[in-house]
Amino acid sequence: MNPARGGAPTTMARLAFSTVACPDWTITRVLDAAVDHGFEGVEFRSFGYGGGEFACEPGLTAGAKVRRMFEDRGIECAGLATGLRYDHEVFPPALGHALPADDRSVRDTKPFIDLAVEVGAPTVRIFGHDLPERARAGRLAKRRMIDRLRYAADAAHHTGVLLLLENSGSLPRGADVAEVLDAVDSKDLAACYSIAPAANAGEAPEVGVAALGRRLAAARVKDLAGGKPCALGEGELPVAAFVGALGRSPAKWLVYEWDRAWVPGLAAADEALPRAAKFLYGLVNGGARVGSR
Repeated sequence: MNPARGGAPTTMARLAFSTVACPDWTITRVLDAAVDHGFEGVEFRSFGYGGGEFACEPGLTAGAKVRRMFEDRGIECAGLATGLRYDHEVFPPALGHALPADDRSVRDTKPFIDLAVEVGAPTVRIFGHDLPERARAGRLAKRRMIDRLRYAADAAHHTGVLLLLENSGSLPRGADVAEVLDAVDSKDLAACYSIAPAANAGEAPEVGVAALGRRLAAARVKDLAGGKPCALGEGELPVAAFVGALGRSPAKWLVYEWDRAWVPGLAAADEALPRAAKFLYGLVNGGARVGSR
């Protein structure tokens, strides 16, 4: 049952990895790696239909074929992660703040919802993002962000796809995202909770998880040392506490993120993925899988 639509938490989140770890791999190789390294799901970092940034872009392959590839390997699509954000400037500047939210929110979001439906992705990750620091400007921008998110969520209604607002930018904490979700008040918008921005903002994992409550549908884990990605457990982020807090949440997926697509020189995915899976499984039930099928 969708956590944003009711239902109690049942099991610990299942383990997936993001394709930011392997932007040069084909979908076939991505799924083979998931099987080989014990992951139950894959989250696609997607740029949409025709996006050529990643070799494993699902928008480059027929949706029915992508579904079959997942089914053949017994792996699930954990979701699409996009760079969509809802903080764009209003136009015209002098009058734009007084006008209703434009339809850009739907125009930008709908193709990703359609792609998610085609490939069998249950969620689409989005961001809020940066709000002005000046009090009045910040309030106006936040109001427009909320309006735009409501429009975007309406576009997902009756599609079976859930939009996930991830903590980042001016919404770094779970509590910040929870406030926006309360304002949007849509069953088609839930939360993805990422460890790095929350920790950098000083929010303890159990506090963020509690703030999001039943709206928490997925979580994102990594570790950092001096601001640079490192192996889980070797950095400064409270990974064990984060995973522990998720055990008391309805989150379905715990997505491991190894930012090889964005950070040159990181270890190859074939090295990072099995190491991460072993570490995460080791945190739960003495090495048992993070979740169960």
